[in-house]
Amino acid sequence: MSKYFFLFTALIVTTLAAAEEYRYFIVPPSWDDVALDEMPDSVKRCSINKKHRPLSPTINVTSETTKLSIKEYLRASKKLIENSRYATVSTLGTIVTEAGPAHLSIIEAMNTCGTIRSMQATIIREGIAYNITTSALKKEFPLFYDDFFVALKSFTISK
Repeated sequence: MSKYFFLFTALIVTTLAAAEEYRYFIVPPSWDDVALDEMPDSVKRCSINKKHRPLSPTINVTSETTKLSIKEYLRASKKLIENSRYATVSTLGTIVTEAGPAHLSIIEAMNTCGTIRSMQATIIREGIAYNITTSALKKEFPLFYDDFFVALKSFTISK
């Protein structure tokens, strides 16, 4: 019996270690992961708090290849977002994450539910830009501040 217990335990530990390697961020309690087959290929992980309506808060990680420096990438992203008539980007500085220092921005955009506030941390590593984005209605954003900062600070990049 101890032989099977050992094998079972080894299997569980290996499975948990493999899952941990690709977690990207700590999911807040009571939030759910969204199936990636419902998302664009650039989305590596997405979690949602379904308890809040009309717009559920989300946390997601996206990646894309780039040849730009971080400064050029942030400038190009800001220009792309602000070309929308109803969006603004403010640069806040950096935040320390498990993946290293990330550039932090606040994005505000209008939608049919109201103003959406997003906080986004960006890192470029080995030609890949990684963005972790937290979003909620602007008026509800403070309710999720703690969850958002835990996710941002726990952001990690797997190879």
